[in-house]
Amino acid sequence: MFCKKCGYELEDDAIYCSNCGEAIEGRQVVEDKPAMVWKVFAKVSKIVGIVAIATSICGISWCTFSIIGVVFGILAGKAKDEEADAMRSLGIKLSVAGAIISLVLYIVYVILAVVFSVPFFEDLINQYGGGLQ
Repeated sequence: MFCKKCGYELEDDAIYCSNCGEAIEGRQVVEDKPAMVWKVFAKVSKIVGIVAIATSICGISWCTFSIIGVVFGILAGKAKDEEADAMRSLGIKLSVAGAIISLVLYIVYVILAVVFSVPFFEDLINQYGGGLQ
């Protein structure tokens, strides 16, 4: 049997042409369900990683999505597919970045809260003469 696209001679059990990558008509790739689950976990890790960065920048969630993204990324480590592995890796990186952004912003918020609350309390102390009556 020969590839219809490039004419390369194919093996009997080939699903794709090993020369040009063209799918062979009438042959179907059947993927086992566990492999598909790991790919789904990789996709979830990537999506949650993006959500982790977005929510951390907005101050909505402190590391919650980051932890979920890393967990799904670790679970997706069983995927033996290059695309799934790339998504898993990206998901973990985005999740960790989201956690770092969350922590940095949290520290900044605490510092700003302290800086802006000191004058308020100084005004109260000056106004009431050191004690509230």
